[in-house]
Amino acid sequence: MNKLTINSIEKNIAGKDAWGFKLGIGSFMTIDLGEKILNERNGVVYGEWHLWIQCCAWRIDKNKKMWIGSEDNRESIINKINLLSNLQLQRLQINRYNLSATLYFTDEIILRLFPFITEEYEHWVLFTPSNKVLIAGPGNNYSFR
Repeated sequence: MNKLTINSIEKNIAGKDAWGFKLGIGSFMTIDLGEKILNERNGVVYGEWHLWIQCCAWRIDKNKKMWIGSEDNRESIINKINLLSNLQLQRLQINRYNLSATLYFTDEIILRLFPFITEEYEHWVLFTPSNKVLIAGPGNNYSFR
C-alpha cells in the first residue's frame, strides 16, 4: 500500500481472514484480520490489520436479521462473538461524512459501526500493515498517523 487513503484501505483489506473478535471494556471491541503477527516483546499475537472499536455503537447482523448489539447483555455478546471465527472480510465500506462503517463478512455476517459522539473521542481506529493508522473521530474528522 503506497499512499494511505480510505479508498486504498477499503481495497486492500477486502478478502482478509477475520479472527480474534474480542470484547474489551464496556462495548469496546477489537478484531484482527489477515496474517498473524507475533509481538516478540510481549508475546501477543495480532493481525496485520487490527480494528479497535471504541466510542462507537455497533451491531452485528446475521442472515439479514439483527443478531447482537453493543448494548446487549455482556455475556450474550461474548458468547456470540466467540462464534465469529474463520470469517473472511468481503468488503469494508466507510462513510466519509459521518464515519460510520459497514464490514461485510462471509456467512451473511455484517458489522455496522455507528459513531455517536461529536466531540473529544475517537470512534474507531484501524491499524494497517504499513504501520499507519486510520483514526475515525472525533466528530466527522478522520486522520492518518
